[in-house]
Amino acid sequence: MLEELRDETQASVMRMAVTNRLRADEYLWFQGDSARTVHFIESGRVAIEVASPDGFVSILTVMGPGEVVGEQSLVDTQRRRSGSVRALEDVSTFSITSAQFEELRTNYPSVDRFLVRVLASRVDRLSTQVLEAAHDDVEARVNRRLVVLTEAYRRPGRDGSVVIRITQDELARMAGSTRPSVNRHLRRLERAGIIELGRGRVTVHGPDQLA
Repeated sequence: MLEELRDETQASVMRMAVTNRLRADEYLWFQGDSARTVHFIESGRVAIEVASPDGFVSILTVMGPGEVVGEQSLVDTQRRRSGSVRALEDVSTFSITSAQFEELRTNYPSVDRFLVRVLASRVDRLSTQVLEAAHDDVEARVNRRLVVLTEAYRRPGRDGSVVIRITQDELARMAGSTRPSVNRHLRRLERAGIIELGRGRVTVHGPDQLA
């Protein structure tokens, strides 16, 4: 996502940045933590999780290379993290603080356009999820999550089958459903040859058939 910034702006970001590395299932932060840094994902994928008051944990989405997490800290340094960020595999990010971002905004006006784009992207994603939750049945929600995950896990320039490293429980939490309901639908998709189920993974053979 930094590609839209001028070279000198990108260079300034990288001079300030701190590299962070996580193993699978480690947390970048937890819901309720102070929000003072923004992270740019270099490699690997993370799940954005939100816990309800009764302790149920939902997975809002999966994010991967080139995406930004924690951008709310750039507009409100007093806020707390609205969700947790968990590594689904080995992950590398680079981060800057909200104070450093303010310095960049002062020196490079194009940074404001970058922030607007990041925030607009997040609003669009959340709006889509709200509409899905209100109008789609379980099967449609699972299909949509699989489409999103296929794009997140597809290697650039590669067509064909895509292996998604996710458990059925995690997929159920993304779709806002129960594991048995999701499993029944996944088995139907598998019998149709659209996907193949494995331990901790779903291989999508026909993403076009999920739309």
